[in-house]
Amino acid sequence: MGRYQNRGRLHFGGVISCCFLLMFTTVLSSYSLAQTEKIIVSISNGSQDTSSLYTYDTNGTNQTALFDFSNQPKDTSGLITGVHVSSGGQYIYFSSNNNQLYTPSRYNLFQLTSNASQLHQLTPGPNSGDFSQTCSTDCGKVSGVVDKGNGEPYANAPVFLEGMDLQYSQSDGSFEFTNVPPGERWLMAYRPGDSTVFDSQAVSVAAGAPVVATLIPNTTLKSNFQNPVPYSDRLYFILSSTSVQWITPGQNTAHTVYTATGSCSGIPDIDGMDVNPIDGTVAVADYQTGCTTNAGIYTMDKDGANPTLRVDMKSDTNWCGVSDVAFSPDGTRLAVVGCYNFSTNLIIYDTSSWAILGYVTFSDSAYTIYNTSIYGFSPSGDWLLYSAYTTDPALGMLAKIKVNTDGSIDSTQNQSLVHNVPIAGATWATLSNGPTPQYTLSVQKNGTGSGKVTSNPAGIDCGQDCSQAYDENTQVVLTATADQGSAFKGWNGANCSGTGTCTVTMTSTQSVIATFDLNSSSTAVILPVILTILGE
Repeated sequence: MGRYQNRGRLHFGGVISCCFLLMFTTVLSSYSLAQTEKIIVSISNGSQDTSSLYTYDTNGTNQTALFDFSNQPKDTSGLITGVHVSSGGQYIYFSSNNNQLYTPSRYNLFQLTSNASQLHQLTPGPNSGDFSQTCSTDCGKVSGVVDKGNGEPYANAPVFLEGMDLQYSQSDGSFEFTNVPPGERWLMAYRPGDSTVFDSQAVSVAAGAPVVATLIPNTTLKSNFQNPVPYSDRLYFILSSTSVQWITPGQNTAHTVYTATGSCSGIPDIDGMDVNPIDGTVAVADYQTGCTTNAGIYTMDKDGANPTLRVDMKSDTNWCGVSDVAFSPDGTRLAVVGCYNFSTNLIIYDTSSWAILGYVTFSDSAYTIYNTSIYGFSPSGDWLLYSAYTTDPALGMLAKIKVNTDGSIDSTQNQSLVHNVPIAGATWATLSNGPTPQYTLSVQKNGTGSGKVTSNPAGIDCGQDCSQAYDENTQVVLTATADQGSAFKGWNGANCSGTGTCTVTMTSTQSVIATFDLNSSSTAVILPVILTILGE
């Protein structure tokens, strides 16, 4: 495995029995906290299709229910994985299959305030998961047909439009949504009686511009947004196991950082990803048997430049796989779950020299890289959080193991925190329940004409009220309406352009200019009048 400073072995005895599972019948109650260090754990139910978030003290005691989907308006279940916390401790990010019927993605990214008071679905579009939208003015219309692909209509096909109630296509395949709030959203149709076969379109809704679509349900392939990792104003994630991308929450544009490619006996995929909290360096675990590429652990800068193979697992044939990777809080170390000589190991690398600082090996071969996961370091960097099970996920355990100041691992300090439960995800972080920051959005009108700008959510009616403070990460949709004799010419500022709606994500103070010009037909042309006075 290369250079190392110490090696230990992890020994786990028989199954620890207790009444732990009985605690999950407790109804989730309101949750409040100050700045405090907690371990957040996602524990799934017996069928593995939904889970709940709990917090624990750092020694595994004081279990407190934090969040589940039971009170959500459309889908009351969902498995929660890939849990991470923002650097300020105010937001929890995770991936879930909640609301999957409404989007072309099976798993999407979510943002939850640390006191669980607000939940936002971030993908695949800015209006995903928002089912409380109403529209009284400047509304749009979306209509169309659901077709079998040969001109024959699908009757009674379920049709979903984000933010609107479910409809079923008529006998001629037609459907129509009216009073649709403006903005970008996904339109979905499923084959009648089979919710696995669908078609989807991204539509942009605006007043006076009806959207007409034809949907042909003929695919079962949905994308997966997973493992959200916040860094600065970015949120990195793995898309469908083949690429690492990032978005600014609330905006549609995705930026690709890394793509798994290669000709292999297996399908190239990304095994794990994390982002250095200090400088944004991205670490990717990409190992695939049967090819010379996809050779191990790579790093690149925050934009994907300078990809470099740091741990070459093809040059040493004892390597047999890799899964999770996790940076330490100071960015100087990278923890890895790796298979070496057919044994599963927790390994810590120095991110400067890429020497192994320490590792421990699971003594029981039943622990593999497929049932062993790491969830990052403690905020101080002196503990590594991980989970493991042998053959039954329901008998999983969450544990912490000591990391010494030199990066070596002390296997004698290996403490079980939660046991005999199916662990779907976890993280160790300092949470903050401070007030949600607010930023001001200002609208300025420009040009020779006149008009009005309104907002959804309400607050701007410009007109007279041209600025409004909104909570951080609120998605504000601006709509411009020209007065008679004027025309709206477009937006400027806050990444808005064109003449459609303008969607602004309030991550900072924002300013938008709306330009209205007089119509050319409305411009009066005054010609000189020449009088000739004839003398007598």
